[in-house]
Amino acid sequence: MARPLRVEFPGALYHVTARGVAQGSVFFDDQDRLRFLKLLERTHEQHRFILHAYCLMDNHYHLQVETPEGNLSKGMQWLGQSYASFVNRRHGRVGHLYQGRFRSVLVEQARYLHELTRYIHLNPVRAKLVRYPAQYPWSSYRAYLGATRAPGWLETHATLAGFGPTLRAARAAYRHFVEDVPAGDPLRELRAGLLLGGESFLEQILQLARDRGDDLNTSVRSVPHAAAGSLSMDEVVAQVCQCYRVGEERLRRKWGRANEARDVAIYLCSRMTPAGLRAIGRQLGGLSVPSGSVACRRVRERIERDEAFADRVHAIESTLMQTSAGSEL
Repeated sequence: MARPLRVEFPGALYHVTARGVAQGSVFFDDQDRLRFLKLLERTHEQHRFILHAYCLMDNHYHLQVETPEGNLSKGMQWLGQSYASFVNRRHGRVGHLYQGRFRSVLVEQARYLHELTRYIHLNPVRAKLVRYPAQYPWSSYRAYLGATRAPGWLETHATLAGFGPTLRAARAAYRHFVEDVPAGDPLRELRAGLLLGGESFLEQILQLARDRGDDLNTSVRSVPHAAAGSLSMDEVVAQVCQCYRVGEERLRRKWGRANEARDVAIYLCSRMTPAGLRAIGRQLGGLSVPSGSVACRRVRERIERDEAFADRVHAIESTLMQTSAGSEL
C-alpha cells in the first residue's frame, strides 16, 4: 500500500492523530500520559515543533502541530518510537502500539486555526467522558483558559490573539466560543483526505503535487512561501518597533544583554512568517538557530508569568493578524 502524502514545508500547520492497534489503548494510566507530555516537550526542543493544542484520549491522541523547519515526519517518527518503547518496557508489552503510521492533515492556518483547536478540546465531551471540556485534565484547554500554567512548549497565544484585545478578554471569549457557540466538525471539509483549507490554498498544494508527479501518494518537500503566511519579517519588525517605540537598528544589532523587543520580534517572526530561525537570526542580530530558539522560549515563558507582557505581545499579534487578513482580501 502506498504511503499517504506528507506535505511538508516550513511553517506548515497540521492536525495529527494516532490510534492504538486493534482499537486498543495507547495510554494505560496517568504515568503514561505524563511521559507522553514530557516527550512532546522534547520533540519541541529537538525538532522545533510548535504545539498549539493536544488531547490525550485512552486509545488515541490529537495534536495541533506547526513545523517551522518543515520536518513533521522526522519529529513524529521520533515521538512515536520513543513513546512506544517506553510503554512496551513499562507494561511488558511486545509488538506494535499504534494502528499504522500517524495520520496528518495539512491545515490552512488563517482559516481553520480556531475551529481545529476547538475541535480538539471538545473531544472528551463528544466521547461523553465529561460534560464540560475544562473538566478533562489531559488536554490543553485548561491552559488556554489560564486555569493551569501552560508549559513552555505549548503555544496558546496564536489562537487567543483572534479573540480579544487583552489576554483576559481573549480567554473569556475563547471559552464562550468553545462551550457556548455551536461547533461543527471541520474535518468533514477535508479534500483528498488530507488537506483542509480554502480553494486557493488547496489548489496551490494539489497543483504542486501534480507538477512533481506525486499523484498524492509520495512526499512533497517544499511549497511556495505564500502557503505558509503572507507576512514578511519587515512587517513584523516594524510593528514590534512601533509598539516598543524603538528604531529598527536596535533589533538588527547584536547586543550583549537581553533585548526584549528583539526577542519578541524573533518569536513573532517564527510564528507569523514563513522564515525559519536561521533566516530570522541573520536579520535580527546575526543570531544562531539555538540562540533564536532560546529567545522564543524566553518569550513563551514570560507570557505565562507576566500578564502585562502577555497583553503587549497579544496586541502586536492581533494587529499583525489584521494586517495579514487585509492583504489576502
